[in-house]
Amino acid sequence: MNEPLVREVARGIHRVTSPLGARSMAQWVVRGPERIVLVDAGVASTPDDALVPALAELGLTPGDLTDIVLTHADVDHYGGSARLRELAPSAQIRAHGADRPLIESFAAIADGRYGWYRAHGLDYDAATWAWLRDAAGPDTALDGDLVPGEVIDVGDGLTLEVLHLPGHSAGHVGLWEPRSRTAIVADAAMGAGFIARDGRLLAPTPYTDADAYTNTIDAIRSLGAEHLETSHFPSLDAAAAVMHLDATARFVAAVAALTHDAPHLSLAELLPAADATLGPFPEAAVELARSLGAHRDIR
Repeated sequence: MNEPLVREVARGIHRVTSPLGARSMAQWVVRGPERIVLVDAGVASTPDDALVPALAELGLTPGDLTDIVLTHADVDHYGGSARLRELAPSAQIRAHGADRPLIESFAAIADGRYGWYRAHGLDYDAATWAWLRDAAGPDTALDGDLVPGEVIDVGDGLTLEVLHLPGHSAGHVGLWEPRSRTAIVADAAMGAGFIARDGRLLAPTPYTDADAYTNTIDAIRSLGAEHLETSHFPSLDAAAAVMHLDATARFVAAVAALTHDAPHLSLAELLPAADATLGPFPEAAVELARSLGAHRDIR
């Protein structure tokens, strides 16, 4: 099901939804009288294709943005940064210090994130590598680090607390808005697989640190959010949020069981059975190996 381009999910918090291949992705515009915050930049084409039109629907231009928060180092979350630097030169673009080096350099993320699989006899195909390079956009220096616990005050009682939510990546962050009890968590808790817009199970959900990911699931649960906002799933109310977090925890337990039951198999050998058991995943199945490796503490 296609969502509208812009939708207010809580007072002052607007979700921007656009296609990402067969699935959807989201960014958020948090609007107050003092600051206007954009959460995530999408891929390189997202600013022109989705964010500029979305801002126009809200009566804004990119030049009105004061802050751009990048939740983590994946090209669909930071790839639009270079274009946003051109469109919103006064906005401060920041990310957590642990992910910032990967965001600022495609060579670094290609080696440390996307090239991780090569040491285990696995890899993306050439078309996926080409897409990643294009989606990442030009290398862009950020303006500083996001510090967990800091509060971005956008005015009129609307505040955003920076949460450190590691597991999917070491420096993954989210934002908590206490007035509406809205948690923007991006990819910090990813359910049991990414879903295509037509409802098909599409791709596995990779995490790099099993303990951190489990702790993050618990931390999000403890918020008791009335609105849970993730990057590739629809907006979730309180009941749906609990179900999503439960599904995320079950997926982690299932991946852990697979690795425990086959300690003699390499990740490349284990991957087909894991894909058949947890999927099958028609897109980016190799990313399941990252989650399998997390339970062997391979980072």
